[in-house]
Formats: sequence, C-alpha cells, structure tokens
Amino acid sequence: MKNLKIMLMAIVTIVCLFFNNSLSAASITSLEITPVHQEKMFILNIKAKGMGTINIEILDNKGNKFFVEELESVLVFEKKINLENLKRGDYILKVEDDLKITTHPLELNSKKVEVNYQLMKTLRKPYVKLNDQEKVLDINWVMEKTGTYNLIIRNPVSYTHLRAHE
Repeated sequence: MKNLKIMLMAIVTIVCLFFNNSLSAASITSLEITPVHQEKMFILNIKAKGMGTINIEILDNKGNKFFVEELESVLVFEKKINLENLKRGDYILKVEDDLKITTHPLELNSKKVEVNYQLMKTLRKPYVKLNDQEKVLDINWVMEKTGTYNLIIRNPVSYTHLRAHE
C-alpha cells in the first residue's frame, strides 16, 4: 500500500511538472509551410508559446546545412525562404523547440518546392530543468509508445527509482 501511494504521488508530480514546464519551455503551437507558386521558395509561419529557443534548419540527405535560424523567445515568426541557389533534390526542413523535433521532407525541382506532409516526423524529447531556488528537478517526459518505462534519478547520496506502466 505504501508503494502504491509513492507511485501515485510520483505520477501526480510528473503530470504537474509537465504542465508547469510546458508554460516556460518554447513550444510551437502552429507551423505552416506555404510553397510560393512556381518559385523555388516557401513561406514559413510559426506560432509558439513559452520562453526558449526554436531552431530552424534546411538540410540535404547528407546532413549539410543550407539554412540555419535560431529564434529566442519568439511568439510569432514569418519568413519567406528562398531556395533558388539549391540544386534539384530532396531536402529536410527541421524545426526544433524545447519539447520536440519535427522534420518536413521537401522536394525541390527546377521550378518549385513541394512538401511531403505524409512523411513528416515528430520526435518528442524529455525536458529537464533544475530549479535551484526550490532544489527541485522538473521533468517533462512524454512517452509516445506504450510499455514499461524506468526513470532513475541519482545523486551522490542516494537514488530514486520510478517505474511507469502503460
């Protein structure tokens, strides 16, 4: 019974931390990619909440970067991105905020940019923040697959082991 109470307190704490951290972390709420008709460019619109960093990159399949932009504490961003200097081929628009990384495949041909929305991928990442003032470790961990997960928190003196089931 004591272990069940500890587990429930841990789960409630993690859920509360999720909502608390989500407010302070940069989180994209809307992302639109609008190709410009018959031109090798597109308009990128991003709306976000929270304070933090949003990184935007355009890469080829080998990982070479052709465009990099870092946004710090920006709530609204709109930019026309010109790809006229790039060769025909497949590219990736990678957009990363504090909570996730999203990749959007782009196909660049001689006259236009096409976005393949069906191959878009999102990777959610844990968000961990040390609150020095309260001596608390805030953790936001969104699990995308069901199963059993172990969360081990260690310090030089002891450790806490939490187990979460689907």
